[in-house]
Amino acid sequence: MSSLLAMACLLALNLYSDHKNTWSTESARVAKQAEVIEINLGMQLQSTSNALDQLRTNLHTLQAGAPDNLLLNNRLTSMAAVITGVRSLLVINAAGDSIASNRKELIGLNFSKEDRYLTISKGIDPFLLYVSPPLPTPLQTYAISVGKLFLDDDGHFDGYLAAVLDADYFRVLLSSVLYAPDMRATLIHPDGKVVYSVPTDDRFTGTDLKNAPNALFWQYLQGGGKQKSFVGPVVIDGSSRLVEFRSIHLPTSPISKFLVISVNREIAVIFSAWTQNLYLTIALFGAFALACILGLRSYQRRLQAIEILSELREHERSLGEQEIIDLNAELEAKVEARTAELALANSALHALSRRDALTGVPNRLAANEHLHSEFVSMMRSSSNYSLLMIDIDHFKRINDSYGHAVGDRVLQQVAHALQTTLRESDFVARFGGEEFLALLPNTQQAAACQVAEKIRKAVESLTDPTAGQVTVSIGFAIASPEHKTEDEAVRLADDCLYQAKNAGRNQVVGC
Repeated sequence: MSSLLAMACLLALNLYSDHKNTWSTESARVAKQAEVIEINLGMQLQSTSNALDQLRTNLHTLQAGAPDNLLLNNRLTSMAAVITGVRSLLVINAAGDSIASNRKELIGLNFSKEDRYLTISKGIDPFLLYVSPPLPTPLQTYAISVGKLFLDDDGHFDGYLAAVLDADYFRVLLSSVLYAPDMRATLIHPDGKVVYSVPTDDRFTGTDLKNAPNALFWQYLQGGGKQKSFVGPVVIDGSSRLVEFRSIHLPTSPISKFLVISVNREIAVIFSAWTQNLYLTIALFGAFALACILGLRSYQRRLQAIEILSELREHERSLGEQEIIDLNAELEAKVEARTAELALANSALHALSRRDALTGVPNRLAANEHLHSEFVSMMRSSSNYSLLMIDIDHFKRINDSYGHAVGDRVLQQVAHALQTTLRESDFVARFGGEEFLALLPNTQQAAACQVAEKIRKAVESLTDPTAGQVTVSIGFAIASPEHKTEDEAVRLADDCLYQAKNAGRNQVVGC
């Protein structure tokens, strides 16, 4: 029983470590994606701010150049065509009238009662980029706008230049960081209104978080943006999620109100593979414990039988000592056979707990053990090894379009291709979801690149009867004695994998 207790403690410790590593890795990945949006959206808004400055500089010249602001309207039309994500450009005079625009239907409208006009008309800083809350536009769209005021010769408000931003201004960037089907990226105005959300969902866009005072968004703002990572239920569906916030600032220009980006993942999905492994481990351990208990009871009964036989031998020697000895030998042989059976069951349990039930390749538990063993060996011999992180392209689309049965079949096909392509000395495991890890002992960068490309081509040649052609993206890295832990090479290979994904998929990137 003490051995079973020790084994249970060891399994629990391993599950805890795997849970901790999963959380640490996923938190870092979500934070990185939020940082990517923060930097790129800040640069996009800066470009729009610069374009408004340039257009404002030429405003009086264009107005004086032709009657009815023809040159100005033409200039606004050409500028709207080249500024990324801008739907409409308008010139609003001091009275709130639209005197010029790239869209004829907006010319002549009065915006003096809009919050945008009321806010900008009170401003005195021509360099400040004003950001309005998302509102319905006269063109029946839902969008936010940015603007810059201009002053007359006496320094008084003389109107402003506004740019209405198209949803595509945010959609492409927000979509680019989503690497899992349960992820969501959301852009929120600091007043609490949701500007845009990917994947697109009418429940999110336009939602006013003022009606949800306990939302994580308000906790982020109340903390002054110092705490960026939160865990808790989201407002729309109440699902528990890991949420990463970032505030968008411009690199060189001031902004009236900074936008907030939220990137999040559902907790249950993050730990889905870990949960499956937990249930499998519990089931296998329970079966093993039951076998041990039954075996122990059987063994105790055998011992009782031996004791009885011993007493009979003492009291009934006359019945034949040799017969009793033979019987005792037979019983001992059965005990030995039972002990051997228990040893085989223990070995089978060990193998099952480290094997992925769907694909038949080793699972993440086996991969972690193999990584640690290879890392220790490398530190003793200074012989490098290579790591490949392999991810099936568009796997969510396969599951969504054809069902999980087809997705499972694709996973099995890719696993078989990996096993038949890799060398006998190499090791491959299903690392989680549609992601596989391959370890190449004593392999340098050039050889690793060749093996990775061979794998990519082998998978590319696969054709599923339902899903069609299957491809993978591969990132690889070389483990070095300078690394402090085996996880460093894994993170490097994972970073290269995301580079391969972002570069278009179905390719190999090495670090």
